[in-house]
Amino acid sequence: MIIALGLIAVITVGVWFLNRYLPIRICPVCAGVSGTWFLLTAAILGGLLPRGEFFVPIAMLMGATVVGVAYQGEKRYDWMKGALWRWMVPVVIGGLAVAFWLLENMSYASLFVEVIILAVLFYALFIHPSVRGSTRKILKDGDEVKRLLHEMEQCC
Repeated sequence: MIIALGLIAVITVGVWFLNRYLPIRICPVCAGVSGTWFLLTAAILGGLLPRGEFFVPIAMLMGATVVGVAYQGEKRYDWMKGALWRWMVPVVIGGLAVAFWLLENMSYASLFVEVIILAVLFYALFIHPSVRGSTRKILKDGDEVKRLLHEMEQCC
């Protein structure tokens, strides 16, 4: 468990530091938790760590990732906000079922599936543009867009 906690701390601090320089904002704790269970799984498959000792920590971290996905989705997209039965419950139940299946069928193939799932979630939750708050106002308000374009033309 010490290895898992140490990995979470190192990845979290690393992503927190990188956020200062990246054009996108990544949740450091999300990266720390999901990165840790992914690396632990890869280490088990590579024969570097014993499966029995790290099975429960990986399961806990996968569960935390599922809850984090539900939270980040609700935070990022307006249609998910307060959508307990349309978003939160299906994501948690479905996500835990997928996590359980991946854990029970730990192999290089399941690790590849994890890479695909994490890549899609990373894109959807941290890169894909969402329309919220002031962004929506700017998109709906044509005068604001025109004003910003005029300022950009006059800039340099």
